[in-house]
Amino acid sequence: MGMLGNAFEAFLNATASAVAKSLLPQAQAAGHIERLCQELGWSIDERNGEGVVLYFNDPTLGVRKVLVTEGAKVMLISTFSGAVVPASRLPVEVMGYLLTRNTQLAAAAWQASVMDNGGNIKFALAYCALIAGLDATAFKVICEAMVKEAQEFDVKMKAAGLL
Repeated sequence: MGMLGNAFEAFLNATASAVAKSLLPQAQAAGHIERLCQELGWSIDERNGEGVVLYFNDPTLGVRKVLVTEGAKVMLISTFSGAVVPASRLPVEVMGYLLTRNTQLAAAAWQASVMDNGGNIKFALAYCALIAGLDATAFKVICEAMVKEAQEFDVKMKAAGLL
């Protein structure tokens, strides 16, 4: 993945942890996540201080990671684009596309943020689910839809020479 990729991944994990702490008070030890994964026959591929990371096959990146963080009442599910674009090279059409997709997506929403002092932009897709109403089938649909959405975005970014 290279130095920039590793730095990007570390930054994303730190960002997700910070978001989880602010949105998900009294974070728990991933009990619901483990139960849902067990019901689906999914393995937990990584653990970090705030949650778990699930790996999905992705034709563009090889592995698409989905970060799942659990709080007292909500679960934050996130996946990330492989694209990291200097702000000076980011076409306005990319932001227009993401804003348009946010109005069309049933569950998740795209976010773009500056990743470092160099002005590199990263892209994340996130969904916040109430744990009380989340069963294994819904969890599977959410994760797979997010992986598909992120993969489709990365295909477009690659075609535009931005991945």
